[in-house]
Amino acid sequence: MTLSRRSLLKMTAATVSLSVALPAFAQAIDELVIAYNVNLPSWDPTVGPSAVNPTIQGIYQSVFDQFILQQPDLSPAPGLLTDWGWNEDRTQVWMDVRQGVKWHDGSDFTAEDVAWSLARVADPATGSPIQFVWGTLANHRVEGNRVIADVVQFDPTIFKWMYFLTGYVLPKAYYERVGADGFEAAPIGTGPYMVEQYERNAFVRLRANPHYWNGVPEFESVTIRFVTDAASRVAEVESGRSHVTLEIPYEEYDRLRAMPALGGVATPISDIAMIFFNDI
Repeated sequence: MTLSRRSLLKMTAATVSLSVALPAFAQAIDELVIAYNVNLPSWDPTVGPSAVNPTIQGIYQSVFDQFILQQPDLSPAPGLLTDWGWNEDRTQVWMDVRQGVKWHDGSDFTAEDVAWSLARVADPATGSPIQFVWGTLANHRVEGNRVIADVVQFDPTIFKWMYFLTGYVLPKAYYERVGADGFEAAPIGTGPYMVEQYERNAFVRLRANPHYWNGVPEFESVTIRFVTDAASRVAEVESGRSHVTLEIPYEEYDRLRAMPALGGVATPISDIAMIFFNDI
């Protein structure tokens, strides 16, 4: 069996990953345990440094949905938006919103959530690290099941950002009711998994969303253990304590992959390299 990209919480984003190699792996266990290589500093996928950390996106995409989905070949596909585009003179964008989607608390996902999410990250006060992109749109408004926004500054890549870093939809009514601190304590999204338990710097336990619009996840429960030390991640899978890990040392890869109970994947990835200059 080949585990799907979604069922492994985007584990194919890893340069090198290892997993238990059993023919009927998904059917054999109810809970998948992953030894993850970074901690999760925040549950808000739209603000702060964690929002632009590529490694954390796998966790975010398990709980939240993006405006637009990205296929493994990097092409866009309908997500919470089913269609999108510009008007004829490129002075407005329009976005058709998927119907029949529920938030994890059972409330309806609506076009208001999309308009509010876009307006929120466009506001400099929110602290989005990519506000310079979202701020190219303004006057977000809902017309039936369509969201329309005015183009302040034309950006031909604006829809590409909707399936990239910070391109997530958050619940307007819930967020306004509980506030930022309440959302960190009890986050909800529309994604394939719901947050069941979270201990900072230790683990997060996710439960499958039985009403997920894009198909029920393969695993009923997923525990992501935050194991930042590479040697400890190797020990996690070698001992059987975790079923999957990623970003292991290359010198360990062949040895572990040769073990009968383990399987390994090394794959090219789409990643971001950044160089920062200290001018102080």
